[in-house]
Amino acid sequence: FLVFLWWTLLYASVHHKNTKKVVDYIETNFGYEMDVLDITKNKYYDLSKSEYIIFASGIYYGAMHKLIIEYINDTDLSGKKIILCYTCGIRYKDYVNSLGIKLNNKDAKYMGSCYCRGYDTYGFLKKIGGIAKGHPNEKDCYRVLNEIRKLIEKD
Repeated sequence: FLVFLWWTLLYASVHHKNTKKVVDYIETNFGYEMDVLDITKNKYYDLSKSEYIIFASGIYYGAMHKLIIEYINDTDLSGKKIILCYTCGIRYKDYVNSLGIKLNNKDAKYMGSCYCRGYDTYGFLKKIGGIAKGHPNEKDCYRVLNEIRKLIEKD
């Protein structure tokens, strides 16, 4: 018999819409039906039917968007299987490791994370024209989708 799994992707994409590009690619090419919600426009979403959740965000001040963090803090995610996905100008550390630990402590199953570079003009970077111009591109989005698929296969 066929088991129907429900996917939800909650995202925040603010400055250059880097994360939105990745989210659109995932939604189009994922192969499973999913609810996709911009958490900056709708902060309240019922996840009761969702078995798998992808939280996607750019990195702001070294962390995912504050609304994603608030949602994770304020929502019962027990038993949910969660992947964190992010875009950043440059990755010099795992920006979501502490959030993954928090998810496991909330009795969710943190499956892992994936990321890609995104155009970044924050702070002094604006003076030099930004970094990671042209990212995320299709190759970046394809890689992220494949990383998500690998995390699912491990489950």
